[in-house]
Amino acid sequence: MITYEAIRKAHAEEKAGNRLSRLPDGFFFEVAEYLEKKAKLSEKEEKWELDSAKNTLQDLTEIRERKVLNAALFSSRTGVAPENMLPVERDFFDKIVCTINDFRKARESMGQESALPVIEALQDIPEFVGADMKGYGPFSKGDVAPVPEENARLLVEAGSAAMKCAEKAAGGTNEGI
Repeated sequence: MITYEAIRKAHAEEKAGNRLSRLPDGFFFEVAEYLEKKAKLSEKEEKWELDSAKNTLQDLTEIRERKVLNAALFSSRTGVAPENMLPVERDFFDKIVCTINDFRKARESMGQESALPVIEALQDIPEFVGADMKGYGPFSKGDVAPVPEENARLLVEAGSAAMKCAEKAAGGTNEGI
């Protein structure tokens, strides 16, 4: 059972270190139960504790967000991932690393032929001539491939494809990231 003191302790540990601290399994689920229980009580002291716990929790999550963002910048250069990420933080981290890497590739290719956006086929797509007058496809559901930006936008708008991170599509992995 989570207590107000446990929330304050987790906050203090997160604030003190440069790396993500390890949160107990089910921490946020238990915190939600704790907050729900406190919200039902009407005593003045309980209301103060509820408000304080909410503020502390908000600060804790913002500190963790900053740490994940900083770790993504570091990881995009080194490939080293932080420890102690929650699954939702890991998903956020992977997306940010992918976006940073795509940005860096685009910045490096300025003045060169721009890199094509990458799509994932959500359904079978027959062969077509792209906006650059080159042939693309055919693509089977699940295929990942680069296509001209105009065609990518049309395929996404039609629900036939989704935009993907270029690094993942190029065969790179984010394992270890």
